[in-house]
Amino acid sequence: MHQSTRKRSHKSIATLCGFAAQYFDPREREPMLEEILPYFTTSDITGAFIVTGALNYILPTHPAPNEPGQLQPQDYLPTFFHLWSLVNRSKAFDVIFFDVFSRLARDSLTNENVQYTEFGIFTREQSDLIFTALLRLTEIPVGQASSPYSAMVDLGAGLGIYLERDKKKNPIGYAISRWIVMSLSPSCIDKPGSVLSNLEALMVSIDTFFHPSNQGAWTEMLAQIIFHLVDFFVMRWNREQSGELDTPPERRINAELKRRFVLSLKEVMFMGLFSKKLRP
Repeated sequence: MHQSTRKRSHKSIATLCGFAAQYFDPREREPMLEEILPYFTTSDITGAFIVTGALNYILPTHPAPNEPGQLQPQDYLPTFFHLWSLVNRSKAFDVIFFDVFSRLARDSLTNENVQYTEFGIFTREQSDLIFTALLRLTEIPVGQASSPYSAMVDLGAGLGIYLERDKKKNPIGYAISRWIVMSLSPSCIDKPGSVLSNLEALMVSIDTFFHPSNQGAWTEMLAQIIFHLVDFFVMRWNREQSGELDTPPERRINAELKRRFVLSLKEVMFMGLFSKKLRP
């Protein structure tokens, strides 16, 4: 109220918090969670949005040292997934947790102290839940339902709306692609249900929605995801080859993984090239 003369002052403070989080000591992650999580409530849904928005901005995502009593990702990820499950049909919640999980995947990729499997730093169940949320965010119609989300839930965000990231500077397709690419490793190649296998299955299941004659609200979102998938994959490959990204040898992209990734996107890319909506 006292800052009414300033233009978008809350955006400046939120941006400051986002950058400051990169310098927070990950040893302070547990005290931060103990301080913020008690305010989470679904009785007044605004509290849930404020808590998750605040955690997204200020919780450090880089790994803690391998010391007793330190929180590694799998120590607190079950709590995050539980909070996520308490607020259903909220697009804002899906966006927030995709942002958090994708940054965790990126920051944990080069750290050998963090357990890494064919699902990245996540478990199979967690990976499947994230892919389900990915499908929700595309808002591809299923049956007679027009949207998996309820606008009434997000309307209850209240002051939590000030903790949402700028959608133009941080598009959701960017976070989705970052999570997928930073969770890939050669262990995905021969394992059923891996991140790579799920990506291949996803592309096969939605390929008809890339067809030029099948345009809708999902078109731009799908194009955004494909663009950032390619962008992140090429960036990671080049940085690993040059040595700029010090990824452990067993996690580095190899020729077979690269081939499978390219083939998984090949068909939808060719169809998307003829899109009428995205043509300049």
